[in-house]
Amino acid sequence: METIKINKISNNGYEGGIAMYDARFSPIYCLCLYVCQYVLHVNYMDKTQIEKIRQKIHLGKSLQTCFYWAGNDTTYSAIAPEGRSVLEGDFGSKFDFQSKTL
Repeated sequence: METIKINKISNNGYEGGIAMYDARFSPIYCLCLYVCQYVLHVNYMDKTQIEKIRQKIHLGKSLQTCFYWAGNDTTYSAIAPEGRSVLEGDFGSKFDFQSKTL
């Protein structure tokens, strides 16, 4: 099965493949999930949190890579599988919910 890898780039160097997600999801959604859960420690199933992170993710010019700058000289990235853009694939799951507060 094809997977999407989340990579970490910091001042200490490149650390690839720190997390893997099912490739049926879009790479940008996978990056949102990782940032919510492991970087910001917020509920990754909350659509409100996902959208807040999504607004801070930057897309590469070719739409093959997306990036999240964590603000502490660390960048997280996800790369689309061959033949896809980072926007292609599922963006959500049946377990996601919408909170009432921002």
